[in-house]
Amino acid sequence: MGEESTDQSENGDTQYESQYATGFWDWLSLGDTPAQAIMAWGGLVAAIAALFAAGLLGLTLRQTRISDERQTRAYVGISSASIKYEMKKGRFALHVIAMNNGQTPAYDVRLKAEWYDADHGPTDHSPPKGASRGTVNPSKEIQVQFNTDVADETEDVLTPEQCAAIFEAGTGIWLNGRIEYTDAFKKERFTNYRYKLYKRGTLYGLSATNEGNESN
Repeated sequence: MGEESTDQSENGDTQYESQYATGFWDWLSLGDTPAQAIMAWGGLVAAIAALFAAGLLGLTLRQTRISDERQTRAYVGISSASIKYEMKKGRFALHVIAMNNGQTPAYDVRLKAEWYDADHGPTDHSPPKGASRGTVNPSKEIQVQFNTDVADETEDVLTPEQCAAIFEAGTGIWLNGRIEYTDAFKKERFTNYRYKLYKRGTLYGLSATNEGNESN
């Protein structure tokens, strides 16, 4: 009985495998005749190739669009940042110029600048509205000027004595700011910038710091 049962089990497995193989090859043939199978497989391969080509085309078009945007979009950054010590008035005057170095206009440009020193911390100086907002065309500029003896809604200003000490030391004041704008592709962009006072002999000015200068 045991041997007969084993034989039946093996026969069942063999029949199942035979049926599975037959069904697989029937599916694989995709037709009743070799010619039909070849045509069916040719159509399937063509469909797969078409899908692959469409996906590749879509990827190529996307990469081309991204490349075009990068080449033609607006790039607004700082072209000049200067500081001047006005000894008679006992203050520093700061001047910031931003330029669009791209090939298309930058819209709704907002230029923000602030100065701060080690004792007072950040002091926000909002630029005049006319200088801080507007459209900047390629190779055009937007600028703002402000002084360390004028504060916006704060009493954190530098006294003439403090300015004289900073000027003598050649350090102790920073320029910090941000440019925000919308490019021609309706994407929001920004440029952060940060400079610090330096003095070398009788020359002094502003130099970019290692941190705080980035853009998207």
